[in-house]
Amino acid sequence: MVKYFRKISLLLGSFLMLQIAFAQRNWNGYGLELNAMQARVFKHTEAFKAPIPASSQLIELHLVHKTRGEKPWHSLRHFPQIGIGFTYTNYGLDSIYGRGYSMYPTLQYRIAEKKAWSWTYRMGLGAGYLSKKFERYNTWDTLNNMIGSGFNIYFMAATDLRYAINPHLDIQAGLQFTHFSNAATLKPNLGINTYGFHLGVRYFPIIEDKRVTIGKDAAPQLLDNKKVWNFRLAYAINQSGSGDGPGKEGEERRLKLDHPNIRQWAKENEDAGIVSGEYRKDGKDVPENPYEKEYIKGTDPKLWYVAQEIKTGPWKKIAIDDIGKGILQYLPGVKLKHILLHAPLDVLLNNVKERNDRAKNDENFKNDDRDVDMVLDQYSEKYEVTQSKPDTDKGDPTTLLTKVGVTELLQKNGMSDEYISEFLNIIKLTEDGDHYIKVRDSYLTPETQLVNVDSDRTIYLKDINNALK
Repeated sequence: MVKYFRKISLLLGSFLMLQIAFAQRNWNGYGLELNAMQARVFKHTEAFKAPIPASSQLIELHLVHKTRGEKPWHSLRHFPQIGIGFTYTNYGLDSIYGRGYSMYPTLQYRIAEKKAWSWTYRMGLGAGYLSKKFERYNTWDTLNNMIGSGFNIYFMAATDLRYAINPHLDIQAGLQFTHFSNAATLKPNLGINTYGFHLGVRYFPIIEDKRVTIGKDAAPQLLDNKKVWNFRLAYAINQSGSGDGPGKEGEERRLKLDHPNIRQWAKENEDAGIVSGEYRKDGKDVPENPYEKEYIKGTDPKLWYVAQEIKTGPWKKIAIDDIGKGILQYLPGVKLKHILLHAPLDVLLNNVKERNDRAKNDENFKNDDRDVDMVLDQYSEKYEVTQSKPDTDKGDPTTLLTKVGVTELLQKNGMSDEYISEFLNIIKLTEDGDHYIKVRDSYLTPETQLVNVDSDRTIYLKDINNALK
């Protein structure tokens, strides 16, 4: 936190120089407060998928004003301080969280006071901006499921122990909570919360602490303890969709790469991700797509769309999710990096279970389920076992597999004995003893880079980021 206090010192020095340029009376009761906060993001729901940064840092700047009793509530509330706060947040993982900027009015009350010491609490509610939000086609979209908007609501609450060095200068230390969210105007909206410890200083250039007490007799507008009716009219806009973003946005975007003569058909049939010729073979009345000649027989139709995206899109870099080596047939001569992400079988199956549970219990994710056997088929296509510990660029040297252990794991996930026997044969786990997973030789290319998932997500995310550079 030393570097942040250096910044605070520079800002405070600048403030002291500026205040000389103003008439002294203009600064009566006004002060500047600066805090440096060491914080941490906390996971408040199981739906929060982003890795938690090791630490986050916040810098706060507050313009504060001492109330002196001009209003009846000043004295009744023990002369609180009002102000405007500005906060800069560095979450510590820019690729997913970005940076936070916020501005908000604040109100600070004294809980207790004795001589130079005081215990206070303050709250603020205003507007905030996050430089990273959910984007369907962003490289990290599967992890940033917290915020769907750049502009958000910002809330903070803090309690401080303060010591007055002199009438002009205070120092303080305390605990603080912050919150970014958008009230579900755009989804996802899990919100980002931080908690932590802060240190700071507060300076008042001019002090004329002449307090005035206005009692009830002088303030007839004050109400006794009676029932008060409060009516409010509110209006809000809400965009519904899954935690992975708006439902059909991806499919609608694919239509832009298709020929106009089949777009309407695709929209009416709620299936934009098609190659029209493949559907005509099934007897469906689909208009002809003049670009069908580019389709390579026997390949996944999705590859045709991906290739069109790469060739026609404005991309300098593009990330493609699990399409296999077949894309190379569509892009001869194009140099591609092939990043192969490996998750141990237990992690993979647990992710599938969580995904299916979410699809069953949340209407927004009802189409997000996956067949376990399909996932395992994809896994066995890429990997096989070896009794030798592989290098990290060829396999997973940290996860031990046994025939008995894998059998029990698959049984636990509802797979039949027949399927388990076939799966074990495919990955060549037919003998007892310890084994490791390695990438099949047929799947490795000179451009392939293997990234193994670990318990600390920040590690393998850094590996992916380095591979994309």
